[in-house]
Amino acid sequence: MQHKLLNRQIAKATGSDNILDAQRLCELVGLAYHELDQDRRRTERANDVMTDELEQLNTSLQTALHQISEENSWFEAAMKHMSQGLCLFDKNLKLLVFNDKYATIYGLDPSLLKAGMPLSAILELRVQHGRFFGDTKEEYFNIYNDRAKITGSNVSIFTLDNGQDIEIVHQPLPGGGYLSTHTDITERRAVERQILQLAHHDSLTGMPNRTQINSKLLDAIDIASFEEQLMAVLYLDLDGFKDVNDTLGHRTGDEVLKTIADRLVETAGDQAIAGRLSGDEFLIVVPHVQDPALVEDLAKRLCVACAEPILVDHSSINISASIGVAIGPPLDKKPETIIQQADLALYRVKSSGADGFRLFEPHMDAEARERRQLATDLRRAIPLGQLKVHYQPQVDLSTNIINGYEALLRWEHPDFGSVPPLRFVDIAEETGQISEIGEWVLFHACEYAASWQGNESISVNLSPLQLKQQDIVPVVRRVLNSTGLDPRRLELEITESVLISNPNKVIDVIKTLNAEGVSFALDDFGTGFSSLSYLAKFPFQKIKIDRSFIQNLGRQPEITAIVNSIINLGRNLGTTITAEGIEENFQHQLLRAAGCDQGQGFLYGRPAPTICHVDQQMDEQRLLA
Repeated sequence: MQHKLLNRQIAKATGSDNILDAQRLCELVGLAYHELDQDRRRTERANDVMTDELEQLNTSLQTALHQISEENSWFEAAMKHMSQGLCLFDKNLKLLVFNDKYATIYGLDPSLLKAGMPLSAILELRVQHGRFFGDTKEEYFNIYNDRAKITGSNVSIFTLDNGQDIEIVHQPLPGGGYLSTHTDITERRAVERQILQLAHHDSLTGMPNRTQINSKLLDAIDIASFEEQLMAVLYLDLDGFKDVNDTLGHRTGDEVLKTIADRLVETAGDQAIAGRLSGDEFLIVVPHVQDPALVEDLAKRLCVACAEPILVDHSSINISASIGVAIGPPLDKKPETIIQQADLALYRVKSSGADGFRLFEPHMDAEARERRQLATDLRRAIPLGQLKVHYQPQVDLSTNIINGYEALLRWEHPDFGSVPPLRFVDIAEETGQISEIGEWVLFHACEYAASWQGNESISVNLSPLQLKQQDIVPVVRRVLNSTGLDPRRLELEITESVLISNPNKVIDVIKTLNAEGVSFALDDFGTGFSSLSYLAKFPFQKIKIDRSFIQNLGRQPEITAIVNSIINLGRNLGTTITAEGIEENFQHQLLRAAGCDQGQGFLYGRPAPTICHVDQQMDEQRLLA
């Protein structure tokens, strides 16, 4: 059987007369073979190209597979070492991908979770292990199911039943399902809470600090103003707390503050917010005041609570509190306004002897403005010649002869008239002018005493702050050298509070100036922290009995007994005893009979800018009248 191709070639080589052209047939057959050879070569070339492409594709595929495998290893390593738990759920809420942390963060063994596991089964496991949030299992399931339906990304923080804080970042996927990460932020939240605690609470007492209590105060003012109700502020300051620090140390002082803080919080209860401003100052905010009398009752209870003895290291410490009370809200709604009002009331308590409370009254504002004016004018008092030194005689009770004078400072103010020291000395201390004024008084007193005909002594008071801020020894030497006064005629008076604040320095000052002839007197004995140990430790040449004892002399047997005891003590120690505030004849007689050495008071003469040398002996008949 002939091939179809050959039959076509024979047909093409046969003419119309049906005669086969052999030559033409050979040509056609050769051409066909030629075309077949070309097709074969093209096929071979195509096969070669296809083979090359297949090899390239295979190489690329292998490379891609290797890369995918490598990236998959990286992904698995990353998932394994992630600090967060990671999970991927499909649209049917079945688990597709997760890492070990996703299980362990909820206290589960990773082997318990499998791909294809429904979310509900995972939640059930968490409930069984006590790692869920919400009050009930059903609530927990509902919260989770609701979150799964959220279409936007979100971040939530939940506290589990065991106290863990978990942050969940939820990211829905376009085709349904979601990807989420779970981070245990328990430690971070604890640090944040600690930072917040430190930012808003006092580190020593744990009470709200100045920032926090001011914020609470502002809220109380806003609410009271809006509701047209009353609120109140109590400004509390501990009396004598500095002496506790100075004598017993700051550690003891800290324990006292912590105890006081606990008492304030307990006493304030739910009706008020107690906070520490600084040092020994506290602020109590009462947001809702139905009756101002209840605020006064709270102030009384706070005073009583603070007055209870405090036991520290087997030592019983007694301390009291002064409280200024202001009822608000202030018209300008500013916290600083009502705090200032309470502070003015507190100042009034302190000025009246402390240990108590007082309500703010409008006239206190005027007094505060006057006080600020005095502070400003005091800076110009010396250059303008407004300060004067007056002199009050001191009498030898055995002879009725004046043997000394005390220098007393007076301020002749152009607007306020004669301003007594009680009104401006503490201002001078607060503004830092006390050293300058004290040195001015010392110089003028010594200069005037040097001009006297007799040898009467001159007594000059030293402020506690003078001794603290100034090296008083060179000052005294400079004044004595400038004025020419005999050091034996100079007597310096200090109060008991100086002995507590800086005892070692005071002893050095007394001993140094004693050696140079200057004597020292302990002023206002019996009114402060009196202790017989002071008399043994500090070499005083004179003790001055405070006027509060002399006023009741002969009227109260116990006071008379105390005065007699001090006189006898002075006699046994070889120390001069001076009684201050003698105004009546019978006081003079009783003190003289008791053996008191020296007297001072209006009975012998009021302070005057000059002294009279005509008669230095008191009229015996007048003193006996």
